[in-house]
Amino acid sequence: MPDPAPEFPRNGIEAGKWEGYPYDNLPPDCPVSVHGVNGEIIWVSDANGQLVALIKGDAVSVTKLFGHHQNYCEWAFPRWAAPKKLKKKKNTKKLKNKEEFAPPKINGLEYQKLFRCFVAEGSRRGMFDPEKQHEGRGGWRDKGGEFIWHSGESLWSMRNGRLLSSEPGEHRGKLYSVQYDILTPWQEYVDIEESPAQRILLDFRTWNWGREILDPILLIGWMVTALMGGALNWRPIIYTTGGAGVGKSTLHGIIQAVLDSAVMATADTTAAGIRQTIQQDSTAVIVDEFEGGAKNRSKRLPVIDLARVAASGADSHRGSSDHSAQKFTLKCSFFFSSIRVPELETSDKSRMAILDLTPFEERGYSGEDKFVYSSDDGRMILRQIMQGWKKFTDDILPDWQRILHKAGFNQRAIDTYATLLAAAELVVGKNVLDDMGLPIDEPDRLGQMLADMTKMERGEQKPEWLQCVEHLLTASLETFKGGEKQTVGSIIEYLEEVQLFEADDFRLNQRKLISAGLSIKAPGKVDHIEGLALCVPPGGQGIEKLFEGSDWEGGGWMRSLKQAPKDVVVRGSGNRFKVTINRVTHSCIFLDLKAFDHWQNTARNE
Repeated sequence: MPDPAPEFPRNGIEAGKWEGYPYDNLPPDCPVSVHGVNGEIIWVSDANGQLVALIKGDAVSVTKLFGHHQNYCEWAFPRWAAPKKLKKKKNTKKLKNKEEFAPPKINGLEYQKLFRCFVAEGSRRGMFDPEKQHEGRGGWRDKGGEFIWHSGESLWSMRNGRLLSSEPGEHRGKLYSVQYDILTPWQEYVDIEESPAQRILLDFRTWNWGREILDPILLIGWMVTALMGGALNWRPIIYTTGGAGVGKSTLHGIIQAVLDSAVMATADTTAAGIRQTIQQDSTAVIVDEFEGGAKNRSKRLPVIDLARVAASGADSHRGSSDHSAQKFTLKCSFFFSSIRVPELETSDKSRMAILDLTPFEERGYSGEDKFVYSSDDGRMILRQIMQGWKKFTDDILPDWQRILHKAGFNQRAIDTYATLLAAAELVVGKNVLDDMGLPIDEPDRLGQMLADMTKMERGEQKPEWLQCVEHLLTASLETFKGGEKQTVGSIIEYLEEVQLFEADDFRLNQRKLISAGLSIKAPGKVDHIEGLALCVPPGGQGIEKLFEGSDWEGGGWMRSLKQAPKDVVVRGSGNRFKVTINRVTHSCIFLDLKAFDHWQNTARNE
């Protein structure tokens, strides 16, 4: 746009003469937008459409916001030169009591007035939180539930079957700022039979997966969710694992070629590096060579924590060098890959679909196939998402959620698997999934098949209380038998084996547990508990040592154990729950060991 000299009127308005000058509102057609305030910061979009935190009112900070519209600044907030007397011409008579002056000229900018105008406008607009109201590049869902793709230079949406684009800016309460462009949607309608997703899925099937039918479907589903990004309520995490020669690098090459600039791929990174690269974008993250081992633990765990936060889109807070809290929100899909899966918390496993790979040679694959893909394939899949978003949210995803719920999947497993399977169905169709071996038209049989396929993986996702019980039973004591240290569980197993609950041998082993801050009651000694009852107190040096360095230290074991079924961990008040351990009386909870064994057998057979 032309930027005429500040002396020239704009739309008939003289410099500094616009309505509301200087603080009542922004000047007309201002190339800088003010979005609101947050503490000392005024959040504005500069002339290039980029979000800027304005703090200072000095000339440099203010004027650089206007980019190539520098004349506009001086027109809106002109600094006038002092009046200049005109020289009299010879042979002219001077008018009595009057001097002649040259017309005033603009010789700069009243930048303090400009800054104060921004302050006033920010106050009128109210609070602006960039973590909640600013969306970067990638997939999003607006307040009306419609899918929006922010490519950087354009906003893309569907209306009445037509693909529409508009300039970034404020849209339904959200700000989409200008950035460099990434993937843009395919301009024409993509029929499901023409979708490159079907070809990609066929190629994925040539890998040697641990679950030949399910794993390639989950992977194509992840590619789709990678583009959906912030539009999803839940972003599943994929983890591929396998040794050398299983084709992990080739898989990565295909995914990067298709998703192109809509994915961040790295083999050596930190959580801070990912946050600073992704910022407000919802584009996906691929982390290769995410190996385990003690030496990588300190760097690996924060990345896993970040992926967990990104899955749900929850807020995360960090301290800063100036002692102020920094909040960030990440909404993107993560893909991890390594030779072996590192030790993970149950809460992390529940957010992942882990895909095992074996070498090609085991099934006669030569490894010489060439897969050719480009960003056009990603653009076509993105168009499928946009044209099928309503069907995905209203029909496909709810159907898969109902199937898995009826098959006994817990909520977190439903979030992960239903989202991946629904995303795959959106781009390849039911017929392809049926041809691959999933009985799509038989929901009950389909749910049972998926439950069987994922049983081992979901079985590793133990509830918090069970992990706590297992830690307690395997804790080592300072007592020995047969030259080996005894554990809480080994003592209990011995007592159950000999069943001499009134003999001195029972009291001897009871004293071993008491020395560790626990106690045990013989069958029939605690109301409503048939077998042995392990007495767990809320504190004491002995039991503190058993949980030292664990997730349950500092009394945390009581909170976790109380999450167990009430027939397994019996709790309450009154004298029957008071147990004397090392001459100190505690209000204990009782682990019913017979009920616990029954619970484990039942869970194992489900």
